[in-house]
Amino acid sequence: MSVDTKLLSELDQRGPRYTSYPPAPYFTYDFGPDSFSKALQGSNAIPARPLSLYLHVPFCHKLCYYCGCTKLVTRDKAKIDTYLQTLYKEAELFARQLDPRREVQQIHLGGGTPNSLDPEQLADLLSDIRGCFHVAEDAEIGIEIDPRVIELKDLDRYRMAGFNRISIGVQDFDPAVQKAINREQSKEHIAMLISEARFVGFRGINTDLIYGLPRQTLQTFGHTLDELVRMRPDRVAVYSYAHLPQQFKAQRLIKLSDLPTAEEKLELLELAVEKLTDAGYRYIGMDHFALPEDELSRAMTTGSLQRNFQGYSTRAGCDMIGLGMSAISCVGDVYAQNAKTLPIYTKHIEAGEFATVRGLQLTEEESIRRDIIQQLMCGGKIDMEAFGRDHGINFEQYFERDLGRLRPYINRGFVELQDHMMEVTEIGRYMLRPMAMAFDPNVRQSGATTNFSKVI
Repeated sequence: MSVDTKLLSELDQRGPRYTSYPPAPYFTYDFGPDSFSKALQGSNAIPARPLSLYLHVPFCHKLCYYCGCTKLVTRDKAKIDTYLQTLYKEAELFARQLDPRREVQQIHLGGGTPNSLDPEQLADLLSDIRGCFHVAEDAEIGIEIDPRVIELKDLDRYRMAGFNRISIGVQDFDPAVQKAINREQSKEHIAMLISEARFVGFRGINTDLIYGLPRQTLQTFGHTLDELVRMRPDRVAVYSYAHLPQQFKAQRLIKLSDLPTAEEKLELLELAVEKLTDAGYRYIGMDHFALPEDELSRAMTTGSLQRNFQGYSTRAGCDMIGLGMSAISCVGDVYAQNAKTLPIYTKHIEAGEFATVRGLQLTEEESIRRDIIQQLMCGGKIDMEAFGRDHGINFEQYFERDLGRLRPYINRGFVELQDHMMEVTEIGRYMLRPMAMAFDPNVRQSGATTNFSKVI
């Protein structure tokens, strides 16, 4: 991958990651519990779409300075138990609104730190969810874990509870980097976790890395990548660190002078791409890599890959139900986000209503733009004639201005237009965010991207 200085300057801007379109900052506060309840009832039309559940567990034992997630640093078991009771009540609310025949194909626990719950609490939580919803026998049931607060013996108990996928937060193996982000953890323990997870039957073992962290260099990050490749997880997510200290107070503890420049970050990304692809991983897009036999790779080949609030995922076509504080649901053409603070979230659920504080009912134009951005981010290929027929538009006329904004990327060989096909090239897959921005009218408004991370 070779990027010239002029393009680098253009890319040194802020923009959405497009885990949704429109992105969450554009949700409105005049969309509340009643609006969401009506949308849910309307989603039960036959044939109803299957479901994917996201459960947010906000608790952490220790503060990681880089983190921008909704979290609560506590070890108060009573507080955690109360939250789980509220989460169950919210699940019951959804169960009363949704057609019981709708099958749950995916369950994912994110955070925070889901394994801040002990194995018994996790088993009880999955049991409660199964009592509320029709969960498919072959459902993907995944959990994100912090390796600092898990023992090897816990993995077998997770499998017995029903979890079959696991994501391990590595971030970086270098001690200086770990100290700078307040996340010191053992490389040897992570290696044993990956080995044990494979032994007890987990599939789709994922590890998370972050590039652009303080005190990170090509040499240290290269060592991290080499060590991880030897551990051979099925998937590797390599996220770009988003430094937004005005939004996330913990990030103010990171020294700006310790952060890599935009040029250095791009070199770190290049290094990750080089080492992972040389090791046999397939580049899925944005920040995800997977071994060829992994389901994420197969989903990319078959066209069932999707991008949602957890990043790239399989099983396109599901409505997503978000449970817990800050969780976001996506049901058809509706988005709904829960309250981000525990008292407000709890107050809504205890009152017997959804905790929706903002959301959005997509317009016809927003649905069209969501579709093209989703196709661009996931498949990298758009049949313009077929897209036009599907949406009742003339593609070239409808997107005339957007294609003009895409022209610099076409000229640089990141996108090819041939006959009726638009296709992202191999090098273009590293520029998906800025290319998707060409089709997003929101980002062209003055100051519209201040809440987003930099593209590099």
